[in-house]
Order: sequence, then structure tokens, then C-alpha cells
Amino acid sequence: MSDNLLPCLKVRDWEGRAHTTCRVLWPDKPSEFMPWLAFGWDHPHTFEFLNQEKLKTLGMTEAEVEAQALDNLRKRTSAWQSHDAPLGEGKTLRLLVCMDDFFAAERILDAAFMKEAQRKLGAPAILVGVPRRGLILAAPFQTDTAVVLGFGGVVFGQFSRGESAPVSPMLFVVADGAILGFEESIAATLAAKKAGEGKADDEDEDGEDDPQAPYINAMTMKAAVDGKLEVHIMGGGEDGNRLARGFKDAFHLMVSKYKDNPGFSHRIKIVVFGYTPAAAQEPLPKMLAHLRGIVSDRQGHGMPPITIEMEIQKDSAFGSAGTATKKAPAPPAPARPSPPVSKAGPATARPLPPRPAAKRPAPPPPPEESNSGVWVKRAGWLLVGAIVLFLLIRFFLAP
Repeated sequence: MSDNLLPCLKVRDWEGRAHTTCRVLWPDKPSEFMPWLAFGWDHPHTFEFLNQEKLKTLGMTEAEVEAQALDNLRKRTSAWQSHDAPLGEGKTLRLLVCMDDFFAAERILDAAFMKEAQRKLGAPAILVGVPRRGLILAAPFQTDTAVVLGFGGVVFGQFSRGESAPVSPMLFVVADGAILGFEESIAATLAAKKAGEGKADDEDEDGEDDPQAPYINAMTMKAAVDGKLEVHIMGGGEDGNRLARGFKDAFHLMVSKYKDNPGFSHRIKIVVFGYTPAAAQEPLPKMLAHLRGIVSDRQGHGMPPITIEMEIQKDSAFGSAGTATKKAPAPPAPARPSPPVSKAGPATARPLPPRPAAKRPAPPPPPEESNSGVWVKRAGWLLVGAIVLFLLIRFFLAP
């Protein structure tokens, strides 16, 4: 019966964790986004989770169960596929994607599979996302903000699609086949320290249940050119007018905060995430012209000379709410819903047509994003922490 014992990643708020044998994926540091790692038996149309009562009858320890499950996972056939996603401004995000197996996300536990991704990407470390069932993505770990944000946007988009059971919107830092960590704590600290964000945070919380509420976030970083602070205002959503108003509000907030700061570069960049529909992007050029007009009209009246740029990210290889230019490599297949778990841990039925248990094609991503502003806010800040961790890695691994 141990031949089809396999690992299964579940979202952090999974209710079935109380009745199954499971642990957090990476126990070294707590996180509200950290998924659970459970185990069970893969049947043709069901996945039977292992509970404590069943564990006793197996005569195996939890460590032995995990070792057997990972060994069975490595025996399954799966492969990386390469994709290039345009980010705008001549930049391209090189991605590796695996979505040819129902248990693709669990490959983050396969050290050899992770080392292969690192070798293919030619990077000292990689960023890995396991946003939903049947999908794992990898990108080079680097300090280019646009690239890191682009990858984070892809992972968030896949997490929020709802095509298969969600796992986690966070990015993992992986090197030599092992998870090194993530930087959610740094993101939380930066968010808490942002002056004047109280009102904006309240507005965000009020709109969390509003499916049309846009995501708006702002951050500062030191420019490589002169070491001065640049303001990046990032956002996306389906309502173009609300998105434009959100960008304007964030612009005035950040100008008010940094205009008298001697370290401010007077450069502000607005980044529109690729999941924003084409129709919602239409009001943005007018909004940009309006902001530039304000800066010009108020020169010498409390407004410093500010350069404003706007970048609209292109659609990823996995589609967006706009017009997708590429199709996912996997053939169309119905999504496999997340199985409920009873206290006794019995097998649960899934309304799927008969198919072999050995391998299930992962569901392809749909052309539209679902909405979850709160997840975007958290995932966006995680990317900042990832950059910080990369600098630490380079420092300690430098010859």
C-alpha cells in the first residue's frame, strides 16, 4: 500500500490539518502563508489522507512515511519547460514551469528536481513558487526589481485563479536543492513602518471583500545610479477608474512624505501589473498626464521637480486578464478540486471521469485572474524581502 503513498501540499488555512498526519513545509520560520505538507494515498479518483489512526496500523514513523512518499514522488515522470515572459522596457522574465503532473507543486521537495532548475537557469539561487495544485514555477534569484516583481505577479496570479486547489502565494528561495527561506518578516516590518499608511491601510481593509477593489502599494528603494531613494507605486485591478484614483492618491501621499527628504531622487515610477485587463488600463495614460501637469503647475509652490514614469507590464506566458499571447503547454484538462477530509480520514470522492492514477495532467491557467487584493499586498511585500535575502546569500557565499 506504500507504493502510491505521496506528499500533498495544502493551503495554510486548510481545515483538514487537525485530522491528518502533516507538518509545515518549511518549519525553520513561521509564516501565515506557509503551506502544510500532508501525506496520503493516490487512488484513481480520490486522495486518501493519512491520519494518526492509520499511521499506527502502518507500523511506520512519520519520518519513514515522508521518506517513502518522497521516494514515490521522484519515481513519477515530470519535466521543466522554459518560457520567456516580456516585462516591458526591453526586459524579459525567464521562467521554468512544470505543470505536467497533478503533484508538480510537491516537486519543491525533490532536491534533484530543484538542482536541475538551478542548473538550467544558471543562477546561484532560484525563486520558486508553488501557487496551486499541479503547478510549480522557478526563476533566477536576482536584484532586478522589475524581474522579481514580474515573477511575483505570475505566482500571485496563479494562486488566485481558482482552477485548482491553492497552495501558497509566497516565493521560496532555493539553492542546491534546499529551501533557504523567505522574507515575510522583513515585508511586515517595512509595511508597519510606512508613515502615513494608516489611512491607506484602513481603506485597503475596507475593500478586501470588494472584488473590484484595486491593489495599490508603494515602496522605496535606492537607485543603483546615484544611491538615492526612488518611489515605486505598484498596482493592478479590474476597475480602471478606481485604479487611476488609487495611483493618484498614492502619488500625493508619497510626495508629501518624501519631498523634503534630501535623499529623495525626485523619481517616481508607477508599475501596472500584467493581470490588469486592457480595458482597465485605458484611463491610466490620462492619469499620468494629469500627475505630470500637477507637478508642472505647482513648481515653486511646495512641489519639487519630479520625474514620473509608468510601466505597464506585459501579459505573462500564462495569460492575464488582458489579451494573452501565449498558451500554456499542458493540454486542457478539468481542474481537480481539493478533497475534503473527515476525522476518520476516509477516501473522498471527486467527480472526475475515469483515468489512470499514475499521472494526471495539471489544469491549464484560464485567461482571467480572480481577485484577492489582500493576497497581492502580502505577496508584493514578500518580493522586497526576497531581494534582501539575496544580498545576504551573496555576502556569505562570496569567495
